[in-house]
Amino acid sequence: NRAIRCLLGVSGTIPIHICLAEIGLEPLTYRILSRRKNLLKRLANLDEKTPYKQISKLFTNDFPEALDFFHSPPVREKINEIIMKSNKSRDEIYKTRINPFLQVHPVYQGSP
Repeated sequence: NRAIRCLLGVSGTIPIHICLAEIGLEPLTYRILSRRKNLLKRLANLDEKTPYKQISKLFTNDFPEALDFFHSPPVREKINEIIMKSNKSRDEIYKTRINPFLQVHPVYQGSP
């Protein structure tokens, strides 16, 4: 989070969700969870007799919250929702004056 703020050249006190909304990136935790999601998908497609398949069954039976990520809304929507629901003054200024449509800044979008 500190590296993102540093690269953007903003103060360390700027909330990270505003920085992520501006540049259109997802948080690092989302990337980790998406890797776990991909692993669980691959394990689900394995043959029933493989040890990995048996471990994945144990994992999903003992930790059902691990599967919550499969049904979570997209991160971009979550970040925008956090900003829209917040009553903090920085979020209010950001969503009313700076970026009312909560769009990624054109500088950070890929080439057309």
